[in-house]
Amino acid sequence: MAADLSHEVLGHGSVALLAHAKFIALSYTALSTDISSRMLLLAGPGVNLILGIAGLVIFRALQMKPRMAWFLFLFASMSLLNLSAYLILSGATATGDLAGAIVGLPHPAIIRSCMGIAGLISYYLLVRVSARSFRQFAEPNTGLCVTAYLAPMVLNTAAASLSPLGLHYYLFSALPATAGVNIFLLILPGVAERVQRDTKTEAPRAVVARSIPWILMACVLGIAYVFLLGPGVTLRS
Repeated sequence: MAADLSHEVLGHGSVALLAHAKFIALSYTALSTDISSRMLLLAGPGVNLILGIAGLVIFRALQMKPRMAWFLFLFASMSLLNLSAYLILSGATATGDLAGAIVGLPHPAIIRSCMGIAGLISYYLLVRVSARSFRQFAEPNTGLCVTAYLAPMVLNTAAASLSPLGLHYYLFSALPATAGVNIFLLILPGVAERVQRDTKTEAPRAVVARSIPWILMACVLGIAYVFLLGPGVTLRS
């Protein structure tokens, strides 16, 4: 969810502010504004790419405590996953930020086809690269991935119940897409195990122990997310 908010706020939001947008509102689904441009549409995926790569580089370069390492790994991986998802979505359905960004360009069908192929290739590569990094977390680590898979859907369902768009919008539109794209998290432990067998190497293992302060912080942020971004907040009007 941090990856989604970075996409909307740091990406679309920063460009909207620089372009002196008169109206900016943020909800659990998207950032809305009264302006649109190719730069605005590209900014969200661009931020995901930059933060995702930077996050993985930092994760590999620095020795961190296990809980912070898991947070950074998850944030970086999900940021890059967002980019892959947008490439696939835009290529397959002609909707989404990247599809909007190519409006007016010649040969849009060819561009969308290339987007879709690039999205599938990047998704595959992301799984492989993330699996190598994921090996550093000690087993059993499946619970980490299941929690990360379910938590956004639970929080977004709660937020959707407070949204003016209604709960049905999320359940029949965004939820199936989120569940499908994020399946990456559920296959990650199995892929990591196969990668370790293939490379015949044993990576150092970090134990991500349960932490009451981290759990409390997650609960506070989750409640704020639901009650603020469910109804939506106006950042500029």
